[in-house]
Amino acid sequence: MYYLLGISVALASFLIINLTVSVVASLAWRAMSGLFEGATLGTRARLIFGLRVLPIVVASIAVFAFIVPGYLLHERENSGEIVSNELALLGIVSLVSILIAICRVIRSGLATRRLMREWFRSSSKVEITGIDVPIYQIEHEFPVLAVVGIWKPRIFVAEKVLTSLGESEFRAAIAHEYGHLVGRDNLKTTVLAFCRDLLFLPIARGLDKAWVQNAEALADEFAATTSGRVALDLASALVKITRIVPASPKPLLPAGAYIVSHREVDIAERVRRLLKMTETGRSSGPLDRSWPFSAYVWAVLLFSMLFLHILDQRLLIVTHNGTEHFVRFFQ
Repeated sequence: MYYLLGISVALASFLIINLTVSVVASLAWRAMSGLFEGATLGTRARLIFGLRVLPIVVASIAVFAFIVPGYLLHERENSGEIVSNELALLGIVSLVSILIAICRVIRSGLATRRLMREWFRSSSKVEITGIDVPIYQIEHEFPVLAVVGIWKPRIFVAEKVLTSLGESEFRAAIAHEYGHLVGRDNLKTTVLAFCRDLLFLPIARGLDKAWVQNAEALADEFAATTSGRVALDLASALVKITRIVPASPKPLLPAGAYIVSHREVDIAERVRRLLKMTETGRSSGPLDRSWPFSAYVWAVLLFSMLFLHILDQRLLIVTHNGTEHFVRFFQ
């Protein structure tokens, strides 16, 4: 019963903390999004991504750095406490949500590999000067132009896209996909999908939508930093690709960054932004997709404080006392 109670407490605490911080992060974004309208797209991307992964980070730190050590060090094996039905239910819900999130990510990865193998069998390589990422032409009913893969990314393009776009428009579209590569958006999307699947309720749907919109805008801006002409070519490419999207439902596609696919993304707004860059002759400035030095400093300080707290037995005692009240609440 000692270990079963500890596992139940850890799982239930993880679920409650995750839900609570998710609500707080979602409300914080609603309150702050207007304040960051004038910020660079890179800054907004870091903020949105940070808020979206904050719940699982906070829940993991609280459980594995405080609740579990406090329980193992200060809970008596013969305390007489039992796992109540309510506590067991919370633990089961938490465990099921974690398993579902893991299974969905694995299933998405396997489906992506399977579809990529099918695409490779009927593909032909396209050589583009100045692009070091392999590009493959495929036959597909949907106007595919996407970066697929995390560790060994490849760009796939449907033949109908190649025939619809001019050379400069195609290069601009490829530059957009290259922006997703630079931003490691496929990896981030996988992380965000795991965080989203941990919750059965669409609490942070606004953050998810904001992430998709901002990622596409940031990739557009990455392509447009070269010149206003590239921005105009990309806007033209978006319009042409949108026109050849079939009216039938979107077919199953592997996980990746597509130039046109998300229903949450307003193509007209992307085109207007690109045309504005063309008129001004510049984008909002050079893009820095990396984390600033200050972020690493804060990370070091955070983990240093965390390590000191783990060594401080008084804090673990306080955490354990809180856990005791938590267990008694469900007795």
